[in-house]
Amino acid sequence: MTLTSILSFCFQVKAFFELTILALYLDTFFCTLKVYINMKGCTLTYRNWMFLFVGMILIGLSSCSKETVDNIGRDTALNIIRSNKWFDVVKTTSVAGTADVRVTLVGDGENMEFKSNGYAYVYGAEGETSSYSYSMPTSKKMVFDNMEYDIQENIIQTVAKFTLVNTTGSATTKIEFRRR
Repeated sequence: MTLTSILSFCFQVKAFFELTILALYLDTFFCTLKVYINMKGCTLTYRNWMFLFVGMILIGLSSCSKETVDNIGRDTALNIIRSNKWFDVVKTTSVAGTADVRVTLVGDGENMEFKSNGYAYVYGAEGETSSYSYSMPTSKKMVFDNMEYDIQENIIQTVAKFTLVNTTGSATTKIEFRRR
């Protein structure tokens, strides 16, 4: 039997078993992990250790509430939106039976920055500044300029653009944010 590494240590486990682990070694030739508890020869294989390890991870992850997981996604999306500047922002309003109305919120020489105070600031080419209020209740919804929009993209996967869409009756408002 070939041993590639031997780890020896001694300590007492008082939380659950109150047993002394006297020796722990890994036999990589047979891929078994053996633990002798109080020299009684209790042997656990590598596979058993992996099941225990995966089980502990699953218990830890399942203890998170849905609200916690949603907030993690929302906070990540907010951090992506707030990082760097947005250079092309166009708002398009479409009403059935009429021509689309396009308004450029951020044009050439301008940029928009989402700040943590709940405002998106547009910095103009000549130094002028305007602002829009925003909030993000979930990772897929944003309130921008007091109007609630659905976020079309998964912001966590794409950092170069995102699109907000609001459909009220026959009117559809779409705002496209792009980075360079």
